[in-house]
Amino acid sequence: MQSSHETTGSLRLSHAGSPQSDGQVFLSGNLTLGENEVHVWMSRLDLGRQATERLRRLLNDDEEARASRFRFERDRDAFAVSRGMLRRLLERYIGERAERIRFEYGPHGKPVIAAERSGHGLRFNLSHSDGVAVFAFASSADVGVDVERVRALADMEEMARHFFSEREFSALRRLPISAREMAFFSCWTAKEAYIKGIGEGLSMPLDRFAVSLGPSEGAIRLRILAGDAAPTPWRLYRFEPCPGYIAAVAAEMRGFRLLRDWLPEKLIL
Repeated sequence: MQSSHETTGSLRLSHAGSPQSDGQVFLSGNLTLGENEVHVWMSRLDLGRQATERLRRLLNDDEEARASRFRFERDRDAFAVSRGMLRRLLERYIGERAERIRFEYGPHGKPVIAAERSGHGLRFNLSHSDGVAVFAFASSADVGVDVERVRALADMEEMARHFFSEREFSALRRLPISAREMAFFSCWTAKEAYIKGIGEGLSMPLDRFAVSLGPSEGAIRLRILAGDAAPTPWRLYRFEPCPGYIAAVAAEMRGFRLLRDWLPEKLIL
């Protein structure tokens, strides 16, 4: 991995709840997760037709069928490319050929590696929005990730009123109008990352927990609003993968090192 903020070969290590330091990961051979590490890879999805078709060939029949259900070609391609990239990354982590990896799905659709290959303990999650994808990996700890392009929404306030907790909605309304779009998506991605991590999806009401709306980069405060809720082992971290986008990653760890970078083309093609 390398950091988009530093020289080639270096990696920014973001410690959830602690200062940042620098480290290095090598791209040759298989990828390895260290203890209490979360790896996040980021990529553009507009790779061109040749690369798109190469990644599409890695998909199984179920994935092809899911891709075909999208109405627009750009959405079909985004699904196919992101799943092909996921398979290439998993190939590097578990040593199984990308096209042979089998998935199983939880009650709410969260993918996991099929039981016969699950002994490595690798957990993963992915998200994509308007041409940008993020992939999160952790060892023996559940993980969730979400990314969104920050954009104007005509019904933003109504969505926040319906899906956010009272605490989050009040915090959003106190902000200047010019800051609300970023704050809305900062909150939304954090909540999505958490519910994707625990495997509940939108079956879990989003107003049952609250997250902090800021900062644009750094640890996110998470509070479960049920009166008798035990302290949560989940930690969340927010970051901006590129200008105009906001993302969040959640991991079931008391603390973790977040290692992130843009995905080199040689790693997936």
